[in-house]
Order: sequence, then structure tokens, then C-alpha cells
Amino acid sequence: IYDILNKENKDVNAAATNSSIPFPPGLTPDKPDTDVGQTMGFSMEGIIKDMERIIDLKGADDVVR
Repeated sequence: IYDILNKENKDVNAAATNSSIPFPPGLTPDKPDTDVGQTMGFSMEGIIKDMERIIDLKGADDVVR
């Protein structure tokens, strides 16, 4: 009887091992090699310069922290 009960499970496992999906279901990254700070095409240096400019214009006390 155990052979009959486990027959379906063996087929499911065999199909899962032959799968060509590189990621688990529900997780399919668009571009897995994205570097931090490069997701929108901006460099971190530009962002730091913008932050410095905002602080210079507004003053350190007016910046949201």
C-alpha cells in the first residue's frame, strides 16, 4: 500500500528536479546583478552632491532627519 501512496509523490519530485526555473516560484528578479546606488541609473557621488547642495541652501536645521 505504501508504494501506491508514495507513487504520486515520486512523480512530483522527479518533475521538480528537472525544472529549468532558476528561482523559486514567486521570486523572479528582474536583474539579479544590480549594484547598490545604481538601481535608477544615478551614481552615489551625484546623490551626495545633491544632498550637500540642499543642506547648503536650506541650512542644517531645516533638513528632515
